Amino acid sequence: MELGEFVRESLLQILKGIKEAQVITNRQGAGVGVINPKWGNDKDYADYMQHVEFDIAVSAATQKAGGGGASLKVIALDVGGDGQMKVEKGTVSRVSFRLPVAFPAVTITDVPPRARDTPE
Repeated sequence: MELGEFVRESLLQILKGIKEAQVITNRQGAGVGVINPKWGNDKDYADYMQHVEFDIAVSAATQKAGGGGASLKVIALDVGGDGQMKVEKGTVSRVSFRLPVAFPAVTITDVPPRARDTPE
């Protein structure tokens, strides 16, 4: 799988999972178990920004016939019983980065934002 496809599919699956979990937990009502709550009319979306971190093993592949160019392929690593990663022939590099993402928020209007307004 190419690196771009892996990142795209990972982000889409994370967002899909969050939305599906929100539908299920929203049935409980009254702010119980809400995933990624947004209190009332709060417009400061920076409070809801989170980071998705990637640390991916990749291998460079060069296309020789026809198209030219190179691409990065995500490597599936085999972790043995001894905890050691095993890679067959080839050079493997690591790519690490993080992306800011505003996940879907659920607006809560009927429950006071205790975690933000009440000192512990």
